[in-house]
Amino acid sequence: MIQDAASTDAAAGPVPGFRHQLRTATQAQHLRTETAFAPFAAGMPERLTWFLAAQRAGLAALCESCDAPELASRGVIADLLLRLDADLARRGARHQGVAPAGPLDPLAVDYIVLGSRLGTEVMRRTLAGLLPPSEMPAYFAAPDVRPLWKAHCAALGRVGTGSPRAAAVIADAELGFELFQLAAGVQDTFAGRAA
Repeated sequence: MIQDAASTDAAAGPVPGFRHQLRTATQAQHLRTETAFAPFAAGMPERLTWFLAAQRAGLAALCESCDAPELASRGVIADLLLRLDADLARRGARHQGVAPAGPLDPLAVDYIVLGSRLGTEVMRRTLAGLLPPSEMPAYFAAPDVRPLWKAHCAALGRVGTGSPRAAAVIADAELGFELFQLAAGVQDTFAGRAA
């Protein structure tokens, strides 16, 4: 989970009120998550297995934290988990899971999942210059989520900035970011940071 909040805003056009509030309110937690994954960004591709394991653990915990039928990213998460399982199996590795934090608001989960997929494209391009195509993890070849992201931005735009729903989405997004921080930390001790 490495997400560039500025790039996700740019990808969707003008900033609606609540989406901007959500990004601003969760910025500190988002930066803590980025810091947890900084070893991968600084050490590509050597820490790729660690990164994949942490992504697997974080996404699973996030999905298990939201059983709402309106979770738009559920299919994306299911696809990513299958890809990550295959990638880890290919490397003879496994992940250490973390407990879910639910129930989380589906808008908070979608914000994290769909936003992080947009940022993953930057990593994919970097890795493509470092790895032969046969070694590129399937995780980085997942389908484009930009149509879902645009629909998600529209949904965020319908949330009132001072509403109870806004407060819930912000709090739950912070919890979702924490799940990825925990997932990164657990893989540190479980799988080391080996490739």
